[in-house]
Amino acid sequence: NLIEKKATTEVIGGNFITTLTVNGVSGGNTTARWGKALNFSIAYKNDGKETMYDVEFIMNLSALPKEKGKSIIDWTSLIDINKGNLNGETITWTKKEISGLGQIKAGGQGTIDFSVDLISMLAPPSYKDYKIDGTLETKIGKIGNLAVAKKIQANKITIYIDSDTELESQARYYNYSNV
Repeated sequence: NLIEKKATTEVIGGNFITTLTVNGVSGGNTTARWGKALNFSIAYKNDGKETMYDVEFIMNLSALPKEKGKSIIDWTSLIDINKGNLNGETITWTKKEISGLGQIKAGGQGTIDFSVDLISMLAPPSYKDYKIDGTLETKIGKIGNLAVAKKIQANKITIYIDSDTELESQARYYNYSNV
């Protein structure tokens, strides 16, 4: 019976589809430039046959390394029409912020869009490589009449920050007399 419950949970989890994209790229790696916007989109769909209740989305943007203890994300630039709850580098949306998350019927779908800017390039940068790991977690409180407290991890996105380094090369030819 325990094995049957585990299999049921996995099937239920597979019926809720989430896709995380940043600047049009979903999953894997992408790049961004200093001072530019990161445009995120969370698409979700209840692909099951039961209504899902009390759905939460938790978006974590872990920017590393920290620059003098501060994030390379300019959190004051956050644009989120749904007004998710920002705590550190994590934004959470519940039915309080988006009433439709309280109940998502079979076939129901939606999108959460938000954007945030990177800080301007540091002069000089303290580190060689900067990146942001974006992870999305979805919590489902109830499916139909069954309380599940299910957590689903979506695809992780890593955003590498492009440097503005310019390289120059020269070729010089010398003869045997170094002329």
